[in-house]
Formats: sequence, C-alpha cells, structure tokens
Amino acid sequence: MSDRIERCELVGLADPIEKKTGFLIPVFSHPMSNALLVEERDEDGRVAGFAPLQPQETKILDAPRNNSQIGEWPYWAFGLGGKTIVGQGDENRRELETALHGRFLLERPLLALEVAEFLGLHADRNTLANKIYEKMRRDRPDVADRWRDLAILTEDVNATLVRKKASQRDLSDMAALGPVTLRVEGRQVIVRGTVPGSTQSRSWALLRDIIENTLRDLRGLYEQASEGWNYRLPSSRGETAYPRSLSFDLSSLDALVYVADEGTPPTDPNLSARIDSIGVYPPGQSEQFIADSVGFEGPSFVGFLLDDAYGHIEPATMHYAQRRPLGLALRTKATPRLSRAETEALSRYPHPTIIITRRSPSGFTQNVISGELRDAVNLLSANTTERNRWSVPFDKSIFMRASGLGPDRSNDAWAQIYERCRKLGVGSTAGIAFLSESDRRPDAESDDIARLFFPDFTREQIPTSTKRKRRIDAAIIVDHLPSEGMGWNRHCKTIENITRLKGWEIRESAEAEHGQVYQLKGPSDRFELVVARGKPSDRRYSFEQIPHIDLGGVDRLILLDDANALTVLSHLESTGQLIVTPRDICAFAAKSGTVWTLYSYQLRRLSHWMSGKSRTHYLAMLCQSAIRRGNVDSYDSERFIAALSDEQLGDSIHLTSSNARFFPTATELRLKFSSRNSNSRVPSIFRDFDTFVLRVDETGPHLSQETQSISLSR
Repeated sequence: MSDRIERCELVGLADPIEKKTGFLIPVFSHPMSNALLVEERDEDGRVAGFAPLQPQETKILDAPRNNSQIGEWPYWAFGLGGKTIVGQGDENRRELETALHGRFLLERPLLALEVAEFLGLHADRNTLANKIYEKMRRDRPDVADRWRDLAILTEDVNATLVRKKASQRDLSDMAALGPVTLRVEGRQVIVRGTVPGSTQSRSWALLRDIIENTLRDLRGLYEQASEGWNYRLPSSRGETAYPRSLSFDLSSLDALVYVADEGTPPTDPNLSARIDSIGVYPPGQSEQFIADSVGFEGPSFVGFLLDDAYGHIEPATMHYAQRRPLGLALRTKATPRLSRAETEALSRYPHPTIIITRRSPSGFTQNVISGELRDAVNLLSANTTERNRWSVPFDKSIFMRASGLGPDRSNDAWAQIYERCRKLGVGSTAGIAFLSESDRRPDAESDDIARLFFPDFTREQIPTSTKRKRRIDAAIIVDHLPSEGMGWNRHCKTIENITRLKGWEIRESAEAEHGQVYQLKGPSDRFELVVARGKPSDRRYSFEQIPHIDLGGVDRLILLDDANALTVLSHLESTGQLIVTPRDICAFAAKSGTVWTLYSYQLRRLSHWMSGKSRTHYLAMLCQSAIRRGNVDSYDSERFIAALSDEQLGDSIHLTSSNARFFPTATELRLKFSSRNSNSRVPSIFRDFDTFVLRVDETGPHLSQETQSISLSR
C-alpha cells in the first residue's frame, strides 16, 4: 500500500454507543487495507486523509455504498433510532433539518442541540440551550452554570475568534488572542487562556467586545449586567501569567502531557491541544505546563523521543520538587530490541520514565497522541496513589498493552504481550500486570494464562473508568533491561504448562538439536510440537503457484514467537509442517483441537492486517482446500479453481477482507477479489465472484456465497 490513501469506499457507519442514535461515524475501506478507516479533515473542513477507526471492534451499521476522496467534502451521518440520514457536505441537510422538529429529537433536546449546531441554525440552537439549561438548573444549579459557560459561551466566543482571524487581513491586534475559557459569576467574567498582558491594549478591547456581544446574544442564559461586566484575569489573583497559546479547564482533565521534542505526536498542536481528557502542551510551552502542573490535582507527564540526536531535557525546568512528571519515552526505531543509543538516550530525563515501544501504523496520519502512547497516559493516570505518586516498580520501564481477538480475548491479549516481551528480551523479573475485569473472576482461565506468562508480576485491575479509544484486554509495566530469565528453557516450560492447561496430555518430551519436542495427545488427535530454538532456515516460499498440500494431514507443529503468512507458507511448502505461535497455543484446547482449529486461529491473526501477496496466497490455499474437499456452496468449483490459480492473483489482484467473525473453534471471513490499483477494473475471470465467505472450523474450510449481511464488528 502506498503511504497515502487517496480514495476509499464508504462501507458502513460506526455506532459506538450501539443505539443507532445521534451522530454516527462514516467508515471506509480500501482495497489494500483490511483496517476500517475514517476521514481526517484539513483546516478548510475537506477530506485530508484517512486513518484507522479506533477501536476496530466498534459496531458497524449499513450505509449506502459510495466513495470518499481527498479534497472532497467529508461524509456525515445521523441516527434517528430506526432511520439513518447520510450525506456528504450539504447533501441531505434539509432532511436533517426536518427531523430537528420531529418527535424523536423533540424528546431528546441534547441531541437536537448538536443537530442545530451542525446545521448552523443559531436561533434554534439558542432556544434549545435555554430549555436544557432551565431543566438542568432545577436539579443541579452549579452543574447547569458550568455547562452553560463551557458548552455554550466558551464555544461561541472561540468560534467568533476563529472567524475574525480568518476574515481580517491585518492580524496585528488579533495575534495576542487565542482560545479562552470563560466562567461567569454574577457580573464577573473570569477569563483564562491566550489573553493580552494588559487590559488597556487594542487586543483586549477586541476580545472584550466579542465576549459582551456573545453574552448579549445569549440573553436567555445570562442576566444582562446593566452596569457593565467586570473581568478577572488569572494574573489579578497573584498567579504567574505566562504567554499562553493553550488554555484548559483543568478541572475537566485527568492528565497533563508536555511534549518536549519537535516531531513527537502531536505534530500539529492546533489540532491536538486536548485529546480525551488529556491536556497536551507542545514544545515551547514548558512554563505554562509547569504552572498548570503545580496546582493540578492529577498526574503529569513529559513526553520525548528516544533518540540520541536530541539534547538533554533540562531538569531545572521541572523546578517543583514534590512531584516530578513521569517521563514518556517514545521509540523512533522499529528494531526488536532497544539499541545502545536508545538506552543511553533514556538519561535525557533523569526521573522515572515509561518507554512506549509501539506507535500508530505506518501510512496513516500521526498528528495526535494516539495508540499505545495515549492508552499509557490514560491507564497510568488512573493508577496513581492518593498523592499522585507513581506506583511503577522500576526507574525505566516498558509499557505494553493489547486487545485480543476471538471469544477468549484476554488469553489472546496476554499471548500478544508475551510475544512482544520475547522479542525485546524483557519480562522475567517482577512488574505490574493489568488484568481486565473478566480476568478477575475466580473461574477466569486468562488469569491462569497471565500467571504462566508472568509468574512474578503484581496484579492490578484495568480501571473501568479509564478513557481509551480501543479496548484493552491486558497490559504490563516491565523493567526495560534485557533478562536471561526470558531464555529458551523458561520459554519451553511456559509453553508446556499452557498446553497442559488447555487439556493436552504430554506423552513424551525430549530435547533435540533444533528445539524441545513434545508429543501431545488429545481426545481425538495427536501432534508433535517443537518449540524451536530459532527461526527455521527453510527455503523461501516460491510464489509460483498456490501450494497443493494435504492441510488436514499435518501433524507436526513448529512453535515460533511470530509467524506471518509468508513464514507459514514457506514452511508448509518446504517441509509440510505448520508454524504456530503462543497466540495459537493459548486458544488450542484439546477437547476440540484439530489441525483445522489451528488454521482458524491463524486466519484470526491475519484477518485485519494489510493485504499482500503472501496473505492472498494463504487465503487462496484455504479456499482451494475447501473446493477439493467439496465444501463449496452456490459456486461453480471449476471456475473458482481457475480464478484461484490465475497468475494475476497475488500480483495485480488480491484477496481482501473487510471484516471477520470469531467463534471458539472457528473463524469466518468475508472475502472479495480486489484490484491492487483502486482505479483498475477487476478482470472478468474474478468478476463472477462478488463477495464470498470463507469459514474455517474444526472440521475444515468451507466456502459459501454471501446471502445475508454479516456484521462488520469483530
């Protein structure tokens, strides 16, 4: 896939709250990506690019098929319970305006307020705001006033500032003005944010006029001050007044993050000043960060790049001694283990530091604190003591988190983290293991799995209140130093214990030159499992034709820490043996374990990543096996075999999947033949097959024509 996706197909609408109500998120697919995507917007409000939907497991509703392209107006969608309105730019806004005065939204004034703001119906918005405020004030006057000040007044003033800056040629008087936060107490207006240093300046006069005009416009929410408004700035209370380019309502934040290096997300602070409940301070705003952190009740962080090309982070800037912000070191290299330069770069920040080893996928816009970095801040913010002191066991630690796939999500997540620890060579000493709520049940097998992988770790529960964009099923904090305890002998013992936990009887165990060999016996099958010492040096997969192998007859398994489609194909073609990983073994129960169950688990691992030649050949191999076994519904087998054997498959044509369904012993994918070039038409030999379903369960692979809509949720 190219680094920049230009055009995508609208495939559904994400419904995070699963009520088909309110604004929904249009989601898109691309022929070369199995991740669901969402539009990103530029300063003009047009489509600037596409990024992965987070989380990918969000429930997806049907949408009319269409296309989105960079430079066009973005799509929008609104759910009315049983009906959905979808439009692009100004399309279908009249229909949404009609719905604004219908019964559904009349019964839901907060939703109606969002619609009125979206449509730019200012009078309707003010009328709705008045009704909402009066209702809230009857129950909680303080909450009602805070909502009015932040959701209405502050938003309107900042929107006016943006419009005036865009419309004026001479910005000299506007340069000192930026986002503000307002609070009204009687006749007094408290102003925080990017404000002029003097109330005698022309800039202040402009801001004051904007505030007073807005208050006049909101006369239904505010009693008008007949004798004029009094203004209070932070400096009038003896506070230090720094030049500010950002302003936060600190009471609404859970954490503060100072970004020390250029190039560290967020790359565009104007787009990323506030993410979730995290206040983000870009480079150059250290003094403001310090000032806010001193009185902030929550935790604070200093983020920096783990790169020796950057200088030391001056500790004197963190001059308050009682609480030092926790460091967040973001790796810039993709090597499995920390390099010497990266280890030395940890000394840039002389206080406890968490290393973030994984960033957002390449090829997508990275202008925000995202992925594992954001999850670390959210989880660690909820894992501080009453005095906001960090409960991290090491001076320099590594944070990892994972979201599992399939019915046993926690098991899969722990296996993912274990595989990452193996690559980094860390994880044998004590650390913290964060378990999901389901892991804490007395009967939870995943707690046993976690103990087998990380026996000496302290167990903490992932806070249910943690704000995050994706589900976290497991997370750890571990010492960054490599440990011999993660060596091969312990690895073998861990895998042996997991196979026993999954119900397999180990009839024999022997050490061989290439690894530890186990003879596994289950109720219906026997396997030889080899825990390999290193990656096998097999002949590389030829790509000449789809392998014609008796997949159901494979009974020798080679366990590696990681196995992509190319590794699996290479080993099957050269030796007839199946490569498996700890993730596969963690799901491989003896009572239902056949070799086909392992293929279904591999299909699960490969179900939502980037399309490629080796992955296409792997899927085609399973499809061919289904045809040879007679497990095909509604298709001409000969024509299907011809399409799967065509030399274009894997080169100009790929097999892609936009979604998956997972079951305890099965995986089901919805597949289609797609052109590598989104502007090229699929050749006729593939055109007869629209979308079809590949299901692999304990009995083997099955192909069927899609006769009903399959949920896009994973």
